[in-house]
Amino acid sequence: MDLSITFIICWMMWICVTFFASKQNTWRLPGAAFILLVICLLPLEWSGSQILIRPVMFLFFLAGIGVTSRLSSIIRIRTYILACSFAFLFASFRLAEWYEPVIFLFGRVPTYVVSFSLVFIIFFRSNRERLACALLSGCGGELLYQSHIFSFTSVYVAGETFFLNYVVCIAAVGLVTNIISSLIFSRKPATSFSHLHLPGS
Repeated sequence: MDLSITFIICWMMWICVTFFASKQNTWRLPGAAFILLVICLLPLEWSGSQILIRPVMFLFFLAGIGVTSRLSSIIRIRTYILACSFAFLFASFRLAEWYEPVIFLFGRVPTYVVSFSLVFIIFFRSNRERLACALLSGCGGELLYQSHIFSFTSVYVAGETFFLNYVVCIAAVGLVTNIISSLIFSRKPATSFSHLHLPGS
């Protein structure tokens, strides 16, 4: 899965946020602007002798911090603590690719997205908490993983293609579930028969 698929997913997310999100949603305009910024920064990279940096990775990290700023102080602290814990879990998954590749028979990105989506659904109530933890734990775990394998690869990659695919896909899953849940809960309940003006009532 290369970045061309990621570009397509980003454009689909931008269309969903721009045209299908509720007009009363305060995150509609910032979300659309952020996705456009991600699309612009995805192909950019800075490389040195032993380091390769994609600035979009740090944009994801700052976005995670920004999402938590809208949470209450107690929930924010809880999100940070769990994000640190899940960062080690993410790094463990990444290291498992070296030692136990059989775990990822169904594909690396689908395995990560399904596994961590279930974890975030279990531990968090709101989509904001899940999105913030996905961004923070993913960035933190990727940096831990790159630090660990640096002695083997001699190259520090901050923003590997696989990681960018994972972040975009798990954000897309969160967006789709948010839109579906908002459509379900915004539907008006069916009219009760007790309120119908039937003959003789």
